[in-house]
Amino acid sequence: MRLSLFAIIAAAIIVTGIAVHRTPIATSLIAQPSLPRAASVARAESIVGPRVNNDIPFPEITARSATVVDAITGALLGEKNKDAVAPIASVTKLMTALVFLDSKPIWQKEITMGSRDNRPGGTLFVRSGERLTVYDVFMTMLVGSANNAAIALTRAAGFSLEEFVQRMNDRAETMGLFSTHFVEPTGLDAGNVSTAFDLVRLGWQAFQLPQIREALTTREHIFTTVNTKIRHRVKTTDDLLFSHTDDYTLVAAKTGFTYEAGYTFLVEATKGEKRVIVAVLGASTEEDRFRDADALIRWAFQKYEW
Repeated sequence: MRLSLFAIIAAAIIVTGIAVHRTPIATSLIAQPSLPRAASVARAESIVGPRVNNDIPFPEITARSATVVDAITGALLGEKNKDAVAPIASVTKLMTALVFLDSKPIWQKEITMGSRDNRPGGTLFVRSGERLTVYDVFMTMLVGSANNAAIALTRAAGFSLEEFVQRMNDRAETMGLFSTHFVEPTGLDAGNVSTAFDLVRLGWQAFQLPQIREALTTREHIFTTVNTKIRHRVKTTDDLLFSHTDDYTLVAAKTGFTYEAGYTFLVEATKGEKRVIVAVLGASTEEDRFRDADALIRWAFQKYEW
């Protein structure tokens, strides 16, 4: 059964001086999240998108899989093992953010951090009993990829951990991410899996939201806890934000790493009217994931003409 499609998909978002305009595309992969998976793949590969400008080959990358799409039409521009299912690490937090935003949070509401929020890996170092605003916890989750912040947000949304994860999976299904599954909201568990192909669709929706874009273009978030007045400085995990380039502008990006997943990265970049979304899964090193993504972005902008 074919479900109803988005009739109009358009967004005009301005974040840090960048205006985003999504054109309604009837045959876009990204604009049709409810198509059955086989139909989605076939349709994506037949979309009329940017024109090939030259014969520059697809870059040699260390990542086990990758996908590049035109962010305007959803046309598939290039891929390596795009349908390979693999752990996605902290890229998971984009879905956590989407589900949390669905709860229509009150940003100045306070969250009391506790030992039940503690998780290994990236962590905001706060004492049990310290109070933070919802806004600061949300920013900490995305800017610094703090795992305890992700757990605290599930409580702030008013759901049990199991209920929140079910909502993550329900949303993935609604978005047509049929190779994506979540077992917890941080990305630590290797059971959080997806494909590079699914992730560009997740990025297309997540990167449109101003709250997410703000966090993912913030190099450093500084805040003070409500009750203890302790000042915290949370730095971004995205090294590309610090790489000055005149070749393109980074719109939004999310990193991830676990031993099972390797180094993961989901990014949107723009150059004039050109826009691409790139997903990289299973890169060999932290530096390689950024080099892989940079190579794919540059390749797309050079190979195609918009």
